[in-house]
Parts: sequence; C-alpha cells; structure tokens
Amino acid sequence: MNSRDIWLQLQAFRLHLVMALVSGVLFAVPHQTREIYRALAQMLASVKPAQHSELQIITFEISLAVAGIVAVCVTLWFTARRSASFHQSRNAASAAAAEFPDFAHRPLLLTWMPRGLAALPLVFAAGGVYLANVSGPVIDRLRVELEPVFTRTYLRITGDETVSAAIAKGNIAELMRFNLYLETFALTLLALAAAVVFLVTLIDRPALAAWLFRLRKRPVLITPAVTCAALFATIAAVLIWPVTVPQKMGAIFIMSIFLVMLQLILMQLQIWRQHNGVPITLILILGAILFSLQDWNDNHAIRSLADTSDAAQKDTGFKTAFRRWIASRKDMDRFEGTNYPIYVAAAQGGGIYAAKHAASFLAELQDLCPGFGHHLFAISGVSGGSVGASVFTGLSQQYDRSGLDDDTKFGCFEDSDGQRPEHFSFATTEMFRQDLWSPLAASLLFPDFMQRFLPVALPAWDRARALEFTLEDSYDRAVRVTSFPVSDAAMRPLASPFMAHWDPENHPFTPALLLNTTEVGTGRRRVAAPFSFGPAGLKFIPVFATGDQSGADGILPPEINPPLSAAAGLSARFPWVTPSAHFHERVRNDDGTIRSRKISVVDGGYFENSGVVTALDLIKEMVEAVRDGALDQKIEINLLVFTSANFDTGETSGLGEAIDPMRAIFNARTARGGIAIEEAISTLTLMSNEQGPVRAEVVKLELNGYGYPLPLGWRLSPITRHLISLHNGAAADCGKEAAPGGDRSEIATSSCVKQRVFERLRQGSASKSP
Repeated sequence: MNSRDIWLQLQAFRLHLVMALVSGVLFAVPHQTREIYRALAQMLASVKPAQHSELQIITFEISLAVAGIVAVCVTLWFTARRSASFHQSRNAASAAAAEFPDFAHRPLLLTWMPRGLAALPLVFAAGGVYLANVSGPVIDRLRVELEPVFTRTYLRITGDETVSAAIAKGNIAELMRFNLYLETFALTLLALAAAVVFLVTLIDRPALAAWLFRLRKRPVLITPAVTCAALFATIAAVLIWPVTVPQKMGAIFIMSIFLVMLQLILMQLQIWRQHNGVPITLILILGAILFSLQDWNDNHAIRSLADTSDAAQKDTGFKTAFRRWIASRKDMDRFEGTNYPIYVAAAQGGGIYAAKHAASFLAELQDLCPGFGHHLFAISGVSGGSVGASVFTGLSQQYDRSGLDDDTKFGCFEDSDGQRPEHFSFATTEMFRQDLWSPLAASLLFPDFMQRFLPVALPAWDRARALEFTLEDSYDRAVRVTSFPVSDAAMRPLASPFMAHWDPENHPFTPALLLNTTEVGTGRRRVAAPFSFGPAGLKFIPVFATGDQSGADGILPPEINPPLSAAAGLSARFPWVTPSAHFHERVRNDDGTIRSRKISVVDGGYFENSGVVTALDLIKEMVEAVRDGALDQKIEINLLVFTSANFDTGETSGLGEAIDPMRAIFNARTARGGIAIEEAISTLTLMSNEQGPVRAEVVKLELNGYGYPLPLGWRLSPITRHLISLHNGAAADCGKEAAPGGDRSEIATSSCVKQRVFERLRQGSASKSP
C-alpha cells in the first residue's frame, strides 16, 4: 500500500476525525468541564455513607456521564466503520468488486482506524479528568487555609470550638482526597477505552461491514427516524423543563448525547448524498450562513414582560432619585453630628465565582448588620458580579424584618462574633451550590443550535433564557430550602420587572442595580439602571419611560420591560456561550420623525470588567447632589470593590501570531479594570482631602486563588465555594489574621471591612441609646 492509498483512506475518515477532535475539545479543554470533574470528585469524596439521597444523585450523574461518553465512542466507531465499508467499495479494482466487496479482506487502516477512533473520546475525557488535578503544594495550603471556614461552620452547630475544629480537620482531610478520585476516574476511563476497542473488535465482522455497505443502496429509515425522534424529544424536554431535566442529566451527559445525535445525523446525510448525489450537509451549512447574514434567525432579543405597568415610571434623573433615597432613610437622626455612612459596591465580572464572591460577602455583612442594606445605595455589576448583585438585591427586597427591633434593624447585632440568624448567608450558599451550567449547555446544544438552520427566529429557543430561568428557579429553591423569612411569599424578585427592584419608599433596604453591558456597534457602555446619571456620553438600556415631544403628554413608554434575571443575564453575555442580545431603540431623524433601530449588547466586561467606572460616575453625581443641597449633613461614601488578585503572570507563550491579538483583547479588559480601580482611589482620596461635605474611600475586596483554578463558568466545585467563603473573612478576626500559608492580606481586609461597618452602624445606634 503506497502513500496515496494511505492518504485516500485517511480522507474517508475526515469527518470522524473532526468529530473525535470536537469530543476532545468538549471533554478535556474547557476549564468549566474540568471544574465539573472536580465538583463530582469532591462531592463523592466528602459525602457520608448515611447521606443516601445525595450519594445517589452524585453516582447517577457520574454514571450518566460515563455512559454518555461510551455512547459517543460506540457511535464514532459505528459511523467510521460505515465510511470504511463505502470507501472499500468505491476504490475497488473492478466493477464486480465494487458491487460485491470482499469485506473478509480489508486494508489494515480501514480495519483499525474505526477501532482507534472509538477510543479517543474516552481518552480525551481521561485527559481532562487528569488535568483537573490540583498540585500537592496547593492542596496542602488549602487544607490549612480552609480550616477556619469549616470550623466556623460547625461552630454554629456544636457551640464548642474544640469539637468544631476536630470535625473540620476530618472533613477537610476527606475533601482533599479528591485528587485520588480524579486519578481513579481517569484510569477507569482509560480502561473503558481499552474495553470499547476490544468489544468493537469482537463484533467488527465482515457481515457487519457488508450490511453497512448495503445502506448506500437501500437507505434504512429506522435510523434517521429514531435519531430525529430522539432529537425532537430532547428539544421538547429542554423547552418544557428548561431547568430540571438538564440539571438531572448533567452537562457531560448533555454534551455526549449531542455528539451522538450529531454523528448519526451527519452519517445519514452522507448516506443520502451517496444515494442521490445531493450535498445536503453543504446546503444546510450555506443556509445557516445565509440566514445569519440576513439576520433572519437572530432569536436573542432581550426578554420583555408583557405587563409594562411596573416599568412605566418616568426617568426623573439622578438628583431627584437621590433625594428620594435620602428622604426615605429612617435612621438619619441616629447620625446627627457625624457623617452619614453611604455604601456603593462594584462587583467584577468572572462568571459564577464572581457572583458568589459579591453575593456571599454582602450576605454575610447583611446578617451581621441588618442596617447595612439601609446604607447601601447602589451596586455596579459586570457579568457574574451582576448576577451576584441581583441575588443579594432580591433577598434584601424579600426579607421580613418585622422581628427585629429598631436598633438591630438599622444597626447591627450586639456581638460581631456572637450567635445570630444567618438567613442571607444560608440562602446565598444554597443558591450557588446549584448547577447553573447544565441548563445553559442543554439549550445551547439543542434548541438554539437547531435555530441556526431555521430562517425564522424563535425567541423561546434562545439559550440565554435558559440561564435566566435557571437563576429564577435556583433563587426560589434557595429561599424555600433555607426557610428564608420572606415578607411576601408570592414575590419572585428575579422573575419580577427590573424596574420593580428599586423603590426606596417601599423597599428602603434594597439598593439600586447598575448592570453594565457593552454596545456592539460602538463599544461604549450601556447600563441598565432605574435612573439616569453620569456624563452625557453614558447610554442606558431603555427600561424606563422617557420624556419626548412625540409621546403622549411628552412621555414615551419604555421599549423593554425585562425581568431582573434577564437584566442580570444581559450583563453576562460573554463569548461564546451566551450570545449578544438586542433590543430596538427609538431615535429621532433629522426631519423630527421617530424611527426604531436595532442595538446589540454583550457582556459589560468588554468595556471594563470591574464595574468601577460606572460606580465612580455615580459617586461623582452623589457628591454634586450633596453640594447642591440634597442633604443637610455631611456624608461619607465607601466604595466596596470586589476584584481578583494574583491570577495572571503576564507571561505568554506559543502560537503568538495566531493568538496574541485575542490574548491582548481579553487581557486588556482586565487591565482596564485595574486602572479604573486606581483611578477611583486617586479621585476619592482627592475628594476626601478637599474641604467639603463629603468624605470618600475605596476598599478592595480581593479574591486570591492561591493556585487553585477559579473557572469562568456557571458551576462551582465545593472547594471553590469554600475558598470564596474564606475570603469573606470575619469581623472578629480583624487585626489578628495570622498567615500560616503566606500572605493573607485579602482576608484581613475583608475582616476589617466587616468590623468597620459593624462599628460604624453600631455607633449610629449607640448615639441614640439612653
């Protein structure tokens, strides 16, 4: 066999080689996939034998994942075996041999290539599992660092610090054995790969090759019928139960059944082409390109609620909005003779880890000081930070404070280290324990993938909606499971209109949300906010009514009325998992008429990933409003910045010409965030040094991975969650942060922020004590 024959035989498997590489990309490359492997290993390592239901859930997901990858392997072999049979016939030496090939004598490559391809998905998955390992030094440090977090958790239950520390050490030791589980998983997958090759070798007989060849002349309808039925059943299930079904299946199994169905469909299209000569696959691809170029199948419009009554309030401008907020402060008299403390937060982008970081710290601070929400004016969020801010805002809006006395309601509990309800913390923990990724993956790979081949947009098939529904469902479940005390059981904050979240008179403990996006056409900021503010160039998502001569009584109703989940998801449109979103905005022509134009927006992190630029614009407006007499007394503004520390080394290597432009684009957004933080520090320091009615300060609340990978995705492993909780600190630890594993300045800062808020709000209560 010469080199030409080898090349021709390899060409017969080009589609299958591509599918094998696609499986490798899905099962081994994404950091979110590796985080899933870590999550399963850590849950299995830490689950107790008595926890039967939890153990069943974990083993069910692992079993489905393994079964799905094996199915991909078998399907890959089956389709490649069929291609090998057809290739042998097409390249036969005579017409008779082409009509009746002798499959008892097959070229070596045609025989063993399908068998080798069958092993690749399992081999790639084993590689991904192995790469999910964490190095020994990192494990050793995490074991030491996480002990206070576990001890504090068990102290709430036992009340005895010695007993709690002993339990914590034991549970941490079990959890840190997850590397052993990962290694076991990897070896198991490799063993299964060998078993699959052995089994397909046993059944790969000439009779099977002949049957597969006969499909060319007599296309069998049962295979495409079953495949199409399974495909449409999966799409229907994802559309009807967009959250529950994908979460039960798990992301690995979802990716697997997608690859299985895709291979079978491509095989059938190949058979039809061989039968009638029509290149259906090429036609479908060209059709998808045409539909996209003509913008016929863009189904990613911002989800808008039908009832616009809650969104119809007119934009009154920042000064009026700020005066409303000030007038609704019920503890203003507690700070007579001193600066009234006001807090603004900026929550960075970063997927679910950024969401967990912002939401959990604010939740713990709110549990410590129920009056904190009364002083938190606004949160500027980007991407995951917007999601975390929305979760905290929903809890603040829904929380029942009727059981708190005034000193506690507007201040803090008496002892910063004492026993107290932790309703916000428990609800937030439960929220981010859940799998937010699988529903998004299912919608991405099934209905929204099919949408690309349709010339009509189907909004219900938009994958971004899956994330929105998952946020709503997970929030509702967290409130229900943790028995979070709610003032209105019927209220669903994340499913309610975005504009309904900010109502300082009726919800005085709920901050305003400033959710950042980036406009695709211009690259500038677009902010979803309940009021307008900032420089003239700052643009807003049209969620509130605006004054315009063309509207009745000079008022134009809002173009869109998104639920809070959609507004948060709008800020988290990072490539390519969540798509760009669009809405239509009214603009005035030169002749005075009004027309509508399409505006597309993506993740706010493209413009700036920290959220600080928008927060600083807001603070400047606050200072101007105070100087104009909106408040009779002096204020202090504290900007809390949730950011990251020590993640990137700045080094690059490999594929420079091909990848460096993209590296620079993505790294620039992170760099702009750091620059924005330094600018805020400089601006607010200068502001505080001036003689005036305002003092201002910036505090960075940093998240350090300590070498442990924090993925940009929507599912967290237990260690990632605990690591984030570690960085929240504890008020009682301010000033006494030891550093057993090295520098822990991030945790010390968080602890001292809690302590300062505690002392500041307690000071307000104490100033009015008898």
